[in-house]
Amino acid sequence: MSRTISELVRLKLDRAAIPIGEGGEQLFTELNPGYMLDEATQAALATLAIAVAEIRGEVEILGQHVHNDELWWGSVAAPNESNACESNVDRPFTAASGNNTWGVGIPVIGSNDRPVKPWQTEYDLHRIAISGVDNATPWKLRFLYGDQSLDEAAAANRYTETMSIASGVGNNIGAGPSELRFPRIPVGWRVWAQAWNFTNLDTISFFAAAHGYPVLEYGND
Repeated sequence: MSRTISELVRLKLDRAAIPIGEGGEQLFTELNPGYMLDEATQAALATLAIAVAEIRGEVEILGQHVHNDELWWGSVAAPNESNACESNVDRPFTAASGNNTWGVGIPVIGSNDRPVKPWQTEYDLHRIAISGVDNATPWKLRFLYGDQSLDEAAAANRYTETMSIASGVGNNIGAGPSELRFPRIPVGWRVWAQAWNFTNLDTISFFAAAHGYPVLEYGND
């Protein structure tokens, strides 16, 4: 049976484990596979074990991000800071552009929204699907995130951007989903979107998808 990268790293760690006593001392003995007489070698092994443990953690995070469920969301009828998203295919989020600058922000995920599964405590906004635009010119979208306000998130530089050139004008333009670079944030943190086009008050509509963490094995509740 094939193993994931994280499983292989864990196996290597288990085989090279350096046991630690109750007082924090390293229990190097002749019965321990990591036993070394030389104290400098012992210290080097301990440092290596810490580095490998950190790598293992990063690998598991990457594995969860790639092998994850994805939930798609549209807008509620009257989005606000508390409730902004629901599962639908007929009401996308719609943001208006500024005059060659960012337009007014709109809520995408509210503080009371749960864009992931019930047991998950963190999420990232993973992809968007643009469903309609007023003009087929370059667009930028900015997604801001935080637990206070859009202005606070912008001042703290908590945002990510993506860009698109629409394949047509109007609704159902046929643009496929595009990925976002987005950090893991706590459920309860809000997400806002802003649009940028060279024409003032033109609109762009989109649906959004989220990943949830922690990821559980299939079959668990």
